[in-house]
Amino acid sequence: MQFSIGEPPLLVSAEADTGSDLVWVKCSPCNGCDPPPSPLYDPAQSSSSGELPCSSQLCQALGRRRIISDQCSDDPPLCGYRYVYGLSGDHYTQGVLGTETFTFGGGYVANNVGFGCSDTISGSQFGGTAGLVGLGRGTLSLVSQLGAGRFAYCLAAEPNVDSTILFGSLAVLDTSAGDVSSTPLVKNPKRDTPYYYVNLLGISFGESRLLIEDGTFAISSDDGSGGVIFDSGTTYTLLKDAAYQVVRQAVTSEIQSAGYEVVSAGGGNNKLDTCFAANQQAVAQMPPLVLHFDDGADMSLNGRNYLTTFPNEGLVCMAIMSSSDVSIIGNIMQANFRLSS
Repeated sequence: MQFSIGEPPLLVSAEADTGSDLVWVKCSPCNGCDPPPSPLYDPAQSSSSGELPCSSQLCQALGRRRIISDQCSDDPPLCGYRYVYGLSGDHYTQGVLGTETFTFGGGYVANNVGFGCSDTISGSQFGGTAGLVGLGRGTLSLVSQLGAGRFAYCLAAEPNVDSTILFGSLAVLDTSAGDVSSTPLVKNPKRDTPYYYVNLLGISFGESRLLIEDGTFAISSDDGSGGVIFDSGTTYTLLKDAAYQVVRQAVTSEIQSAGYEVVSAGGGNNKLDTCFAANQQAVAQMPPLVLHFDDGADMSLNGRNYLTTFPNEGLVCMAIMSSSDVSIIGNIMQANFRLSS
């Protein structure tokens, strides 16, 4: 999403992430920004930039494990953070939390928005963006800070088409417009996370309901593991392994019956383990994969929502991976759907 930050305003293009709550931009000087945005945001050049003390509500909302203890004080005001993404711990952003003026499309101006001025970046996933806009359920998220109540977005499948995001009353879906369904968001009773959990009851492929055991996607009442979330910041979908194996077998059988060969080499740095010697035509011919959510909401996915192509290698791979914990509906699977919180 695009917005301007500071005074004078600097236009930045940042990734919208429903799986986290921190809003941050790459700041000058930036260690690990490769390639760096041009120009980089510099708080010293903005008349509207502000500092946050360690005791401030927004700084404390980071949580103890994200605050850098020796970079947190009230005099002078300082709130240093290190925000880690994923389970490996090697993808993170680090910097100082402050406040700034944000200007959005249509001229809407929000003053004193808490955000991270990140001067250290680790992880290739942040290379193509000037920052990240956390839209999760936490106090730090843009949704919470704007008091928007709700938001809606549609991720474009084509790189030359802009994705859209709407806040507040503009995010209300018109149920009279046709194919609109809803399922309730649920809370994790054991974990304080910014995630948007939903109840996934089962999956169909083509005309057949797949044999996935009831409760496979449930949140554990013991430790809060498992469950299903929507995360626009995750590329590939992850399914609990028991369900993944069933889906994998169904997709493999279908694509083999169409005459395509299974190959062992995965695409995308070998992250994907279910690949075929096929092309875009094979993707277009695949039957729908349907996710069945609580309250009768069905999400019917065409081949482009669960398969991804690697033309240089002549491969089509299932854009779904196995998970030992939470299941994640990633952004390929979400593409071309308008989703509202």
